[in-house]
Amino acid sequence: MILDLRKNRLTGELPWYLSFFHDLRVLSVSYNNIHGVIPQYITNLTKLHVLDLSNNNFSGKIPSDLDRLVGYTINVSRDDSDIDPFDEISYYMKGSEYTSYMRPTNTILDLSSNYLDGDIPASIGNMCSLRLLNLSRNQLEGLIPTSLSNISTLEQLDLAKNKLSGEIPQELSKLCELGVFDVSFNNLCGPIPTGTQFSTFNVKSFQRNKCLYGCPLDTCIKNKIPKIEDNSSKSGNLEVGWLKRMDEKMSMLALAMGLGIGFGGVVFVFVVWEKARCWVVPPKRPQPFYGVYRFPK
Repeated sequence: MILDLRKNRLTGELPWYLSFFHDLRVLSVSYNNIHGVIPQYITNLTKLHVLDLSNNNFSGKIPSDLDRLVGYTINVSRDDSDIDPFDEISYYMKGSEYTSYMRPTNTILDLSSNYLDGDIPASIGNMCSLRLLNLSRNQLEGLIPTSLSNISTLEQLDLAKNKLSGEIPQELSKLCELGVFDVSFNNLCGPIPTGTQFSTFNVKSFQRNKCLYGCPLDTCIKNKIPKIEDNSSKSGNLEVGWLKRMDEKMSMLALAMGLGIGFGGVVFVFVVWEKARCWVVPPKRPQPFYGVYRFPK
C-alpha cells in the first residue's frame, strides 16, 4: 500500500487514523505545510520502508524507537530477483529528483528541511537495511551516533545544516557502500575519517564547520603554528615607519610655510604698491604750456 501526497497544499498535522494503515509501505507527504511533532504512531506502521516527511514544518524530536519499523530491518538480498517491485516513487536528494521502483530493498528515511531538534536517536543504527538517510536542514544537536556505522547498506547520508557537534565517528569509514556524504554547516571538530569511501568526498561535504581538519580540508586552525617574526626585521620596519612619518610631517610643514609666505607676499604688495610703483616708474611732472597767445588788438 502506497500513500503519496507530495507537492500539495496540505496543512495541519498528520491525521491519527493513519495508524490503522498497517499495510502501508510508502508514506510520502513532502513539500506541504504540515506542522506539529512526528506522531508516535508512525512506529506502529511496521511495514514502512519509505518515510518521506521532508520540506514541511515538523518540529520536536525524532521518535527514539524508529527501529520498530520492521521494513527497515529486513535482511533481503539486493540480488533477489524473486521480489517484484510495488510501484515507482520519486524522492529528492541534494536538490535533484530521483525515481526508483519500490522494492523492499529501496529503503528511504527523509526528514530534511523541517524544524526538528534534539539528538539523532542512536536507534536509527538498528535500521540495518536503510539505504538513504537525510536529516539535513533541521536544528539537530549533539553528536553523530556511532551506531550509524551498523547500517552497512547505507548509500546516502546527509546531515548538513544542523547544529551537530563533536567529531565525525571514525567507525563511519566502515560504510563501503556510502556514495553521498554531507556534514557541512555544523559545529563539528576533529579529524576527518580516513579510508574507504571518505577519500572520495570533496571539500563541500565538510565545509563550514567549527574545526574539522584532514583530507580534503586544510589543517585545523588551532593546530597551525604561528610564524615567529625576526626581531631585526621588526626593528627595521619600525625605523622605516618612523622615517615615513617624519617625511609626512616635513611635507606638511613645508606646504604650510609656502602658503604662509605666498599669502604674506600678496598682502605686502597691496600695502606698499603705491611706493613700489613710484620707485619703479617715476611719476610724470606737469609739462609747461607753450601754446600760441594772441594779444588783443
